[in-house]
Amino acid sequence: MKKYTRFFVYIKPVFPFIVAGIILGLIFGLSSGLGMPLIFDKVFRVIFENVGTQKEYSLMEVAGIAMLLPLVFLVRAISGYLSGLFMTRAALEALRAIKQDLFAKVQTYPLAFFDKHTTGDLMVRLSSDTQSIQGILLSFASEMFRQPFQVVGALSFLIVLSLKHGEVGFLFFFLAAVPFCILPVQIIRKRFKTYARKTQGYLGEISQVFSENLDASHEVRVFSLQDKENEKFADKNLGFQRFSFKLACYELLQQPFMEFIAALMVSSTFIYAYKAKIDFTTFSTIGLALYFTIDPIKRIMRLISDLIKATPLFERLNEVLDYKSSVPEAVNPVKIDHLQGKIVFDKVSFAYNDKVVLKNTNITIPAGTSCALVGESGAGKSTFAKLVMRLYDPVSGEVSVDGISLKNIATKDYMANLGSVPQYPVLFNDTIFNNIKLAKLDATDEEIY
Repeated sequence: MKKYTRFFVYIKPVFPFIVAGIILGLIFGLSSGLGMPLIFDKVFRVIFENVGTQKEYSLMEVAGIAMLLPLVFLVRAISGYLSGLFMTRAALEALRAIKQDLFAKVQTYPLAFFDKHTTGDLMVRLSSDTQSIQGILLSFASEMFRQPFQVVGALSFLIVLSLKHGEVGFLFFFLAAVPFCILPVQIIRKRFKTYARKTQGYLGEISQVFSENLDASHEVRVFSLQDKENEKFADKNLGFQRFSFKLACYELLQQPFMEFIAALMVSSTFIYAYKAKIDFTTFSTIGLALYFTIDPIKRIMRLISDLIKATPLFERLNEVLDYKSSVPEAVNPVKIDHLQGKIVFDKVSFAYNDKVVLKNTNITIPAGTSCALVGESGAGKSTFAKLVMRLYDPVSGEVSVDGISLKNIATKDYMANLGSVPQYPVLFNDTIFNNIKLAKLDATDEEIY
Protein backbone atom coordinates (compact mmCIF):
# COMPACT_ATOMS: atom_id res chain seq x y z
CA MET A 1 0.00 0.00 0.00
CA LYS A 2 2.96 2.29 0.65
CA LYS A 3 3.70 2.43 -3.08
CA TYR A 4 0.34 4.20 -3.54
CA THR A 5 0.16 6.37 -0.39
CA ARG A 6 3.17 8.45 -1.41
CA PHE A 7 1.09 9.74 -4.34
CA PHE A 8 -1.65 11.06 -2.02
CA VAL A 9 0.24 14.35 -1.79
CA TYR A 10 -0.72 14.96 -5.42
CA ILE A 11 -4.41 14.55 -4.57
CA LYS A 12 -4.57 17.42 -2.07
CA PRO A 13 -4.59 20.27 -4.66
CA VAL A 14 -7.44 18.59 -6.59
CA PHE A 15 -9.43 17.44 -3.57
CA PRO A 16 -12.43 19.74 -4.34
CA PHE A 17 -12.79 18.07 -7.74
CA ILE A 18 -12.71 14.66 -6.08
CA VAL A 19 -15.38 15.64 -3.53
CA ALA A 20 -17.61 16.94 -6.35
CA GLY A 21 -17.01 13.71 -8.28
CA ILE A 22 -17.93 11.59 -5.24
CA ILE A 23 -21.19 13.48 -4.63
CA LEU A 24 -22.20 13.24 -8.28
CA GLY A 25 -21.14 9.59 -8.31
CA LEU A 26 -23.45 8.99 -5.35
CA ILE A 27 -26.35 10.53 -7.30
CA PHE A 28 -25.48 8.40 -10.34
CA GLY A 29 -25.25 5.20 -8.31
CA LEU A 30 -28.48 5.71 -6.41
CA SER A 31 -30.44 6.77 -9.52
CA SER A 32 -29.26 3.60 -11.27
CA GLY A 33 -29.12 0.95 -8.57
CA LEU A 34 -32.03 2.16 -6.45
CA GLY A 35 -34.08 4.47 -8.69
CA MET A 36 -34.66 2.12 -11.61
CA PRO A 37 -35.78 -0.98 -9.63
CA LEU A 38 -37.88 1.26 -7.36
CA ILE A 39 -39.77 2.74 -10.34
CA PHE A 40 -40.46 -0.71 -11.75
CA ASP A 41 -41.61 -2.08 -8.40
CA LYS A 42 -43.56 0.86 -6.96
CA VAL A 43 -44.88 2.54 -10.13
CA PHE A 44 -44.95 0.36 -13.25
CA ARG A 45 -45.94 -2.74 -11.32
CA VAL A 46 -48.90 -1.00 -9.69
CA ILE A 47 -50.05 0.42 -13.04
CA PHE A 48 -50.05 -2.95 -14.80
CA GLU A 49 -51.64 -4.78 -11.86
CA ASN A 50 -54.56 -2.35 -12.06
CA VAL A 51 -55.14 -3.01 -15.77
CA GLY A 52 -58.65 -4.39 -16.21
CA THR A 53 -59.77 -3.22 -12.77
CA GLN A 54 -61.97 -0.28 -11.84
CA LYS A 55 -58.89 1.84 -11.27
CA GLU A 56 -58.40 3.81 -14.49
CA TYR A 57 -55.63 6.26 -15.38
CA SER A 58 -55.96 9.11 -17.82
CA LEU A 59 -53.57 9.37 -20.76
CA MET A 60 -51.91 12.38 -19.13
CA GLU A 61 -51.36 10.41 -15.90
CA VAL A 62 -49.85 7.50 -17.83
CA ALA A 63 -47.65 9.89 -19.82
CA GLY A 64 -46.50 11.57 -16.61
CA ILE A 65 -45.67 8.20 -15.05
CA ALA A 66 -43.89 7.11 -18.23
CA MET A 67 -41.72 10.24 -18.11
CA LEU A 68 -40.26 9.07 -14.79
CA LEU A 69 -38.06 6.64 -16.70
CA PRO A 70 -36.35 9.18 -19.02
CA LEU A 71 -36.16 11.58 -16.06
CA VAL A 72 -34.17 9.05 -14.04
CA PHE A 73 -31.95 8.35 -17.04
CA LEU A 74 -31.43 12.10 -17.53
CA VAL A 75 -30.34 12.50 -13.89
CA ARG A 76 -28.16 9.40 -14.28
CA ALA A 77 -26.58 10.73 -17.50
CA ILE A 78 -25.87 14.25 -16.19
CA SER A 79 -24.51 13.09 -12.83
CA GLY A 80 -22.44 10.35 -14.48
CA TYR A 81 -20.98 12.76 -17.03
CA LEU A 82 -20.12 15.44 -14.47
CA SER A 83 -18.74 12.88 -12.02
CA GLY A 84 -16.45 11.47 -14.70
CA LEU A 85 -15.48 14.98 -15.79
CA PHE A 86 -14.47 16.11 -12.28
CA MET A 87 -12.59 12.88 -11.54
CA THR A 88 -10.81 13.03 -14.91
CA ARG A 89 -9.78 16.63 -14.22
CA ALA A 90 -8.37 15.56 -10.85
CA ALA A 91 -6.53 12.56 -12.32
CA LEU A 92 -4.96 14.56 -15.16
CA GLU A 93 -3.81 17.32 -12.81
CA ALA A 94 -2.29 14.81 -10.39
CA LEU A 95 -0.50 13.00 -13.22
CA ARG A 96 0.82 16.30 -14.60
CA ALA A 97 2.35 17.04 -11.19
CA ILE A 98 3.81 13.51 -10.97
CA LYS A 99 5.43 13.84 -14.40
CA GLN A 100 6.83 17.26 -13.50
CA ASP A 101 8.31 15.95 -10.23
CA LEU A 102 9.78 12.92 -12.00
CA PHE A 103 11.51 15.14 -14.54
CA ALA A 104 12.69 17.57 -11.87
CA LYS A 105 14.05 14.71 -9.75
CA VAL A 106 16.03 13.29 -12.66
CA GLN A 107 17.67 16.70 -13.16
CA THR A 108 19.17 16.52 -9.66
CA TYR A 109 20.58 13.00 -9.93
CA PRO A 110 24.31 12.35 -10.51
CA LEU A 111 25.76 10.38 -13.42
CA ALA A 112 25.71 7.23 -11.27
CA PHE A 113 21.94 7.19 -11.66
CA PHE A 114 22.27 7.09 -15.46
CA ASP A 115 24.84 4.29 -15.17
CA LYS A 116 22.17 2.25 -13.39
CA HIS A 117 19.29 3.10 -15.75
CA THR A 118 19.62 3.15 -19.52
CA THR A 119 18.27 6.06 -21.54
CA GLY A 120 15.66 3.84 -23.18
CA ASP A 121 14.41 2.52 -19.86
CA LEU A 122 14.13 6.03 -18.43
CA MET A 123 12.26 7.19 -21.52
CA VAL A 124 9.74 4.39 -21.05
CA ARG A 125 9.38 5.14 -17.33
CA LEU A 126 8.85 8.88 -17.87
CA SER A 127 6.60 8.60 -20.92
CA SER A 128 5.09 5.16 -21.55
CA ASP A 129 4.70 4.14 -17.89
CA THR A 130 3.10 7.45 -16.91
CA GLN A 131 0.90 7.31 -20.02
CA SER A 132 -0.28 3.79 -19.11
CA ILE A 133 -0.96 4.89 -15.54
CA GLN A 134 -2.85 7.88 -16.91
CA GLY A 135 -5.14 5.63 -18.96
CA ILE A 136 -5.78 3.30 -16.04
CA LEU A 137 -6.34 6.12 -13.54
CA LEU A 138 -8.70 7.97 -15.89
CA SER A 139 -10.82 4.84 -16.17
CA PHE A 140 -10.57 4.24 -12.42
CA ALA A 141 -11.37 7.85 -11.55
CA SER A 142 -14.41 7.80 -13.79
CA GLU A 143 -15.86 4.62 -12.28
CA MET A 144 -14.41 4.32 -8.75
CA PHE A 145 -17.38 5.94 -6.99
CA ARG A 146 -20.20 5.58 -9.50
CA GLN A 147 -20.13 1.78 -9.64
CA PRO A 148 -19.85 1.06 -5.86
CA PHE A 149 -22.75 3.45 -5.16
CA GLN A 150 -24.79 1.69 -7.82
CA VAL A 151 -24.05 -1.66 -6.16
CA VAL A 152 -25.05 -0.26 -2.76
CA GLY A 153 -28.30 1.15 -4.17
CA ALA A 154 -29.31 -2.04 -6.00
CA LEU A 155 -28.23 -4.27 -3.12
CA SER A 156 -30.24 -2.15 -0.67
CA PHE A 157 -33.30 -2.61 -2.87
CA LEU A 158 -32.70 -6.37 -3.07
CA ILE A 159 -32.45 -6.60 0.72
CA VAL A 160 -35.69 -4.64 1.23
CA LEU A 161 -37.48 -6.70 -1.43
CA SER A 162 -36.24 -10.01 0.01
CA LEU A 163 -37.28 -9.09 3.55
CA LYS A 164 -40.64 -7.80 2.31
CA HIS A 165 -41.45 -11.10 0.61
CA GLY A 166 -39.83 -13.19 3.33
CA GLU A 167 -37.17 -14.50 0.94
CA VAL A 168 -34.20 -14.29 3.27
CA GLY A 169 -32.86 -17.51 1.76
CA PHE A 170 -32.53 -15.86 -1.62
CA LEU A 171 -30.66 -12.95 -0.06
CA PHE A 172 -28.17 -15.27 1.62
CA PHE A 173 -27.76 -17.19 -1.63
CA PHE A 174 -26.99 -13.99 -3.57
CA LEU A 175 -24.51 -12.67 -0.99
CA ALA A 176 -22.75 -16.04 -0.93
CA ALA A 177 -22.43 -16.00 -4.73
CA VAL A 178 -20.85 -12.51 -4.94
CA PRO A 179 -17.33 -13.68 -3.89
CA PHE A 180 -17.27 -15.95 -6.95
CA CYS A 181 -17.29 -12.80 -9.13
CA ILE A 182 -14.03 -11.80 -7.43
CA LEU A 183 -12.47 -15.22 -8.01
CA PRO A 184 -11.00 -14.53 -11.49
CA VAL A 185 -9.15 -11.43 -10.26
CA GLN A 186 -7.65 -13.34 -7.33
CA ILE A 187 -6.56 -16.19 -9.61
CA ILE A 188 -4.68 -13.99 -12.07
CA ARG A 189 -3.45 -11.31 -9.66
CA LYS A 190 0.12 -12.55 -9.16
CA ARG A 191 0.76 -13.41 -12.80
CA PHE A 192 -0.78 -10.11 -13.86
CA LYS A 193 1.82 -8.16 -11.88
CA THR A 194 4.70 -10.34 -13.10
CA TYR A 195 3.81 -10.13 -16.77
CA ALA A 196 3.02 -6.40 -16.60
CA ARG A 197 6.46 -5.66 -15.11
CA LYS A 198 8.29 -7.85 -17.63
CA THR A 199 6.35 -6.26 -20.50
CA GLN A 200 7.41 -2.76 -19.42
CA GLY A 201 10.98 -4.00 -18.91
CA TYR A 202 11.15 -5.28 -22.47
CA LEU A 203 9.60 -2.03 -23.71
CA GLY A 204 12.46 -0.16 -22.02
CA GLU A 205 15.03 -2.46 -23.65
CA ILE A 206 13.42 -1.96 -27.08
CA SER A 207 13.55 1.79 -26.59
CA GLN A 208 17.21 1.58 -25.57
CA VAL A 209 18.20 -0.51 -28.62
CA PHE A 210 16.34 1.89 -30.90
CA SER A 211 17.92 4.94 -29.24
CA GLU A 212 21.44 3.47 -29.49
CA ASN A 213 20.89 2.55 -33.12
CA LEU A 214 19.83 6.09 -34.04
CA ASP A 215 22.71 7.65 -32.09
CA ALA A 216 25.19 5.33 -33.80
CA SER A 217 23.73 5.55 -37.31
CA HIS A 218 27.18 6.44 -38.73
CA GLU A 219 28.99 3.52 -37.02
CA VAL A 220 26.27 1.02 -37.93
CA ARG A 221 26.68 1.78 -41.63
CA VAL A 222 30.47 2.09 -41.68
CA PHE A 223 30.99 -1.24 -39.88
CA SER A 224 28.03 -3.03 -41.56
CA LEU A 225 26.28 -3.73 -38.25
CA GLN A 226 22.76 -3.77 -39.71
CA ASP A 227 22.26 -7.54 -39.38
CA LYS A 228 23.56 -7.59 -35.81
CA GLU A 229 21.31 -4.65 -34.86
CA ASN A 230 18.30 -6.35 -36.48
CA GLU A 231 18.95 -9.52 -34.47
CA LYS A 232 19.30 -7.56 -31.23
CA PHE A 233 16.07 -5.66 -31.86
CA ALA A 234 14.21 -8.82 -32.94
CA ASP A 235 15.18 -10.57 -29.69
CA LYS A 236 13.82 -7.74 -27.52
CA ASN A 237 10.78 -7.30 -29.74
CA LEU A 238 9.94 -11.01 -29.49
CA GLY A 239 10.27 -10.94 -25.70
CA PHE A 240 7.92 -7.95 -25.53
CA GLN A 241 5.39 -9.70 -27.79
CA ARG A 242 5.56 -12.92 -25.74
CA PHE A 243 4.83 -11.30 -22.39
CA SER A 244 2.28 -8.90 -23.88
CA PHE A 245 0.38 -11.90 -25.23
CA LYS A 246 0.52 -13.68 -21.86
CA LEU A 247 -0.77 -10.52 -20.20
CA ALA A 248 -3.58 -10.26 -22.76
CA CYS A 249 -4.53 -13.93 -22.21
CA TYR A 250 -5.14 -13.39 -18.51
CA GLU A 251 -6.77 -10.02 -19.10
CA LEU A 252 -9.24 -11.39 -21.65
CA LEU A 253 -10.03 -14.42 -19.52
CA GLN A 254 -11.63 -12.54 -16.64
CA GLN A 255 -14.51 -10.94 -18.57
CA PRO A 256 -16.10 -14.16 -19.96
CA PHE A 257 -15.47 -15.88 -16.63
CA MET A 258 -17.35 -13.19 -14.71
CA GLU A 259 -20.16 -13.17 -17.28
CA PHE A 260 -20.51 -16.95 -16.91
CA ILE A 261 -20.71 -16.60 -13.12
CA ALA A 262 -23.31 -13.82 -13.54
CA ALA A 263 -25.36 -16.02 -15.89
CA LEU A 264 -25.26 -18.85 -13.34
CA MET A 265 -26.51 -16.45 -10.66
CA VAL A 266 -29.44 -15.33 -12.83
CA SER A 267 -30.31 -18.94 -13.72
CA SER A 268 -30.18 -19.93 -10.08
CA THR A 269 -32.44 -16.97 -9.24
CA PHE A 270 -34.93 -18.19 -11.86
CA ILE A 271 -34.99 -21.71 -10.33
CA TYR A 272 -35.36 -20.28 -6.82
CA ALA A 273 -38.17 -17.94 -7.92
CA TYR A 274 -40.06 -20.81 -9.57
CA LYS A 275 -39.75 -23.07 -6.51
CA ALA A 276 -40.75 -20.22 -4.17
CA LYS A 277 -43.74 -19.37 -6.43
CA ILE A 278 -42.65 -15.76 -6.90
CA ASP A 279 -44.84 -13.98 -9.44
CA PHE A 280 -43.37 -12.79 -12.74
CA THR A 281 -43.66 -9.06 -11.89
CA THR A 282 -41.66 -9.52 -8.69
CA PHE A 283 -39.17 -11.75 -10.51
CA SER A 284 -38.72 -9.07 -13.22
CA THR A 285 -38.05 -6.44 -10.56
CA ILE A 286 -35.53 -8.75 -8.87
CA GLY A 287 -33.91 -9.40 -12.25
CA LEU A 288 -33.55 -5.66 -12.87
CA ALA A 289 -32.02 -5.14 -9.43
CA LEU A 290 -29.69 -8.09 -10.07
CA TYR A 291 -28.55 -6.48 -13.33
CA PHE A 292 -27.80 -3.17 -11.60
CA THR A 293 -25.88 -5.12 -8.95
CA ILE A 294 -23.91 -7.61 -11.06
CA ASP A 295 -22.97 -5.24 -13.91
CA PRO A 296 -21.16 -2.70 -11.67
CA ILE A 297 -19.51 -5.57 -9.77
CA LYS A 298 -18.04 -6.75 -13.08
CA ARG A 299 -16.86 -3.22 -13.82
CA ILE A 300 -15.30 -2.93 -10.37
CA MET A 301 -13.45 -6.21 -10.92
CA ARG A 302 -12.09 -4.90 -14.20
CA LEU A 303 -10.93 -1.75 -12.43
CA ILE A 304 -9.19 -3.83 -9.77
CA SER A 305 -7.43 -5.91 -12.42
CA ASP A 306 -6.31 -2.69 -14.13
CA LEU A 307 -4.92 -1.43 -10.84
CA ILE A 308 -3.07 -4.73 -10.38
CA LYS A 309 -1.63 -4.25 -13.87
CA ALA A 310 -0.58 -0.73 -12.88
CA THR A 311 1.21 -1.86 -9.69
CA PRO A 312 4.54 -2.60 -11.46
CA LEU A 313 4.29 0.78 -13.17
CA PHE A 314 3.98 2.55 -9.82
CA GLU A 315 6.94 0.51 -8.56
CA ARG A 316 9.02 1.60 -11.56
CA LEU A 317 8.15 5.25 -10.93
CA ASN A 318 8.97 4.85 -7.23
CA GLU A 319 12.42 3.54 -8.16
CA VAL A 320 13.09 6.88 -9.84
CA LEU A 321 11.50 9.04 -7.14
CA ASP A 322 13.16 7.14 -4.27
CA TYR A 323 16.68 7.11 -5.68
CA LYS A 324 19.22 8.18 -3.07
CA SER A 325 21.82 10.40 -4.67
CA SER A 326 25.43 9.23 -4.38
CA VAL A 327 26.46 12.90 -4.70
CA PRO A 328 24.44 14.60 -1.96
CA GLU A 329 24.19 18.36 -1.58
CA ALA A 330 26.24 19.96 1.19
CA VAL A 331 24.19 20.56 4.35
CA ASN A 332 26.09 23.75 5.26
CA PRO A 333 27.90 24.71 2.04
CA VAL A 334 30.94 26.96 2.07
CA LYS A 335 30.21 30.27 0.38
CA ILE A 336 32.38 30.71 -2.70
CA ASP A 337 32.58 33.33 -5.41
CA HIS A 338 35.44 32.95 -7.84
CA LEU A 339 37.68 29.90 -7.41
CA GLN A 340 41.40 30.04 -8.31
CA GLY A 341 41.37 26.40 -9.42
CA LYS A 342 43.96 24.49 -7.39
CA ILE A 343 42.81 20.85 -7.57
CA VAL A 344 44.01 18.20 -5.11
CA PHE A 345 43.31 14.45 -5.13
CA ASP A 346 44.08 13.00 -1.72
CA LYS A 347 44.17 9.15 -1.68
CA VAL A 348 41.21 9.04 -4.06
CA SER A 349 39.76 5.66 -5.07
CA PHE A 350 36.83 5.05 -7.39
CA ALA A 351 35.11 2.01 -8.87
CA TYR A 352 32.18 1.28 -11.15
CA ASN A 353 30.46 -1.47 -9.19
CA ASP A 354 33.31 -3.99 -8.72
CA LYS A 355 35.60 -2.54 -11.39
CA VAL A 356 38.29 -0.38 -9.75
CA VAL A 357 39.28 2.56 -11.96
CA LEU A 358 41.32 4.74 -9.57
CA LYS A 359 43.13 3.51 -6.44
CA ASN A 360 44.77 5.74 -3.81
CA THR A 361 45.38 8.47 -6.36
CA ASN A 362 47.33 11.51 -5.16
CA ILE A 363 47.83 14.52 -7.41
CA THR A 364 47.99 18.29 -7.17
CA ILE A 365 47.20 20.52 -10.14
CA PRO A 366 48.22 24.14 -9.42
CA ALA A 367 45.80 26.91 -10.27
CA GLY A 368 46.28 28.58 -13.66
CA THR A 369 48.10 25.62 -15.23
CA SER A 370 47.16 23.33 -18.09
CA CYS A 371 47.08 19.60 -17.43
CA ALA A 372 46.74 16.78 -19.96
CA LEU A 373 45.82 13.22 -18.98
CA VAL A 374 47.29 10.54 -21.23
CA GLY A 375 46.53 6.85 -21.05
CA GLU A 376 44.98 3.87 -22.78
CA SER A 377 41.22 3.40 -23.05
CA GLY A 378 39.71 2.56 -19.67
CA ALA A 379 42.64 3.95 -17.70
CA GLY A 380 40.38 6.42 -15.87
CA LYS A 381 40.91 9.70 -17.75
CA SER A 382 37.19 10.49 -18.16
CA THR A 383 36.51 9.33 -14.61
CA PHE A 384 39.22 11.68 -13.31
CA ALA A 385 37.60 14.62 -15.13
CA LYS A 386 34.14 13.68 -13.83
CA LEU A 387 35.45 13.49 -10.26
CA VAL A 388 36.94 16.99 -10.70
CA MET A 389 33.51 18.24 -11.83
CA ARG A 390 31.89 16.27 -8.98
CA LEU A 391 29.66 14.32 -11.31
CA TYR A 392 30.73 11.42 -9.08
CA ASP A 393 31.99 11.26 -5.51
CA PRO A 394 35.04 9.06 -4.80
CA VAL A 395 34.57 5.77 -2.96
CA SER A 396 37.32 6.88 -0.58
CA GLY A 397 39.66 9.83 -0.27
CA GLU A 398 38.88 13.46 -1.02
CA VAL A 399 38.85 15.82 -3.97
CA SER A 400 39.29 19.49 -3.09
CA VAL A 401 39.63 22.80 -4.91
CA ASP A 402 41.44 25.75 -3.35
CA GLY A 403 41.60 23.72 -0.13
CA ILE A 404 37.82 23.20 0.07
CA SER A 405 36.37 19.69 -0.22
CA LEU A 406 33.96 19.46 -3.15
CA LYS A 407 31.49 17.84 -0.74
CA ASN A 408 31.30 21.15 1.15
CA ILE A 409 30.47 23.31 -1.88
CA ALA A 410 26.95 23.82 -3.23
CA THR A 411 26.67 22.14 -6.63
CA LYS A 412 25.21 25.21 -8.33
CA ASP A 413 27.99 27.48 -6.99
CA TYR A 414 30.70 25.04 -8.08
CA MET A 415 29.25 24.52 -11.56
CA ALA A 416 29.23 28.31 -12.05
CA ASN A 417 33.06 28.14 -11.86
CA LEU A 418 33.41 25.30 -14.37
CA GLY A 419 33.60 25.05 -18.13
CA SER A 420 33.40 21.76 -19.98
CA VAL A 421 33.67 20.59 -23.59
CA PRO A 422 32.42 16.99 -23.66
CA GLN A 423 33.84 14.29 -25.90
CA TYR A 424 30.52 14.06 -27.74
CA PRO A 425 29.02 17.56 -28.19
CA VAL A 426 25.26 17.92 -27.83
CA LEU A 427 22.96 20.37 -29.56
CA PHE A 428 19.58 20.97 -27.93
CA ASN A 429 16.56 21.17 -30.19
CA ASP A 430 16.73 24.95 -30.45
CA THR A 431 18.48 27.67 -32.45
CA ILE A 432 22.28 27.90 -32.59
CA PHE A 433 21.99 31.27 -30.84
CA ASN A 434 20.11 29.75 -27.89
CA ASN A 435 22.49 26.77 -27.72
CA ILE A 436 25.44 29.16 -27.36
CA LYS A 437 23.53 31.17 -24.77
CA LEU A 438 23.08 28.10 -22.52
CA ALA A 439 26.54 28.74 -21.02
CA LYS A 440 25.43 32.19 -19.91
CA LEU A 441 21.70 32.78 -19.95
CA ASP A 442 22.02 36.51 -19.29
CA ALA A 443 24.52 37.05 -22.14
CA THR A 444 23.85 39.97 -24.45
CA ASP A 445 23.65 39.74 -28.23
CA GLU A 446 26.97 41.59 -28.49
CA GLU A 447 28.71 39.01 -26.28
CA ILE A 448 27.49 36.12 -28.41
CA TYR A 449 28.12 37.67 -31.83
